[in-house]
Amino acid sequence: MKKIKNILLIITGGIAAYKSLELIRKLKDQSINVTCILTRSGSEFVTPLSVASLSGNHVILNYLILPTKIRWDISSYRERLI
Repeated sequence: MKKIKNILLIITGGIAAYKSLELIRKLKDQSINVTCILTRSGSEFVTPLSVASLSGNHVILNYLILPTKIRWDISSYRERLI
């Protein structure tokens, strides 16, 4: 049985944000689950809709300013944090 792999991709501001879309597509081609955090500056380069469409998951926006009542378990992304 193949283990499902999870990757957390944090997209920040910079020209490399454009390449993140290609990276998401390549990871999904390998059946890897990709969850993305998109910072405010990252959203100036790529849209949350394009990231969500390619990853197949909701995009976490402005993670650093999320309300404290939201709990998020990063332990499921132990394999790789990019």
